[in-house]
Amino acid sequence: YKVRLCVGGWWSEILLDSYFPVMATAPAFLCLKTSRAEVWPMLIQKAYAKTVDGFRYGSLTSGDGMNAIEDITGRPGSRYDDKVKEAALDPNHDDAKTLFTKLAAWCASGDLLVASTMGYGEADETFYDNTCLTVENSYAVLAMRHFEAEDIRLVRVRVPFGQSDQWTGPWSDG
Repeated sequence: YKVRLCVGGWWSEILLDSYFPVMATAPAFLCLKTSRAEVWPMLIQKAYAKTVDGFRYGSLTSGDGMNAIEDITGRPGSRYDDKVKEAALDPNHDDAKTLFTKLAAWCASGDLLVASTMGYGEADETFYDNTCLTVENSYAVLAMRHFEAEDIRLVRVRVPFGQSDQWTGPWSDG
């Protein structure tokens, strides 16, 4: 297999064999929930592991989601860490509402958005316990909605690898 990645701003072709680590009868890493027979997610992860840390899959368990998106897509990324922290402190402030509107528009237009939780020591772990999010993790942002009548803003994220419990609070699937 041959995979093209844009690592460090340079497009490279990475040659791969067809061997993938497994545990029991399932892939030991990334696969699609809808079809575990899809090979392309495993190829991308294997190529990325090869370029980042010489095939050490364990090193891909954490890191900066923005760097991964830039390396895989070749598109530049942007950070909004400080603005998101400010918005979390005062969600009703006009700047917070403007930021949400901007991010929701990018999400709706097909741009890739990643939300990451802070690392141990920086985070209030009880906050994450109450949201079913885990510390030091990245989540793909699937959708963002603002319900104007109630002035409620929701962000739908994908939990990677099923590492967290299913949210059962308000607006949950169940």
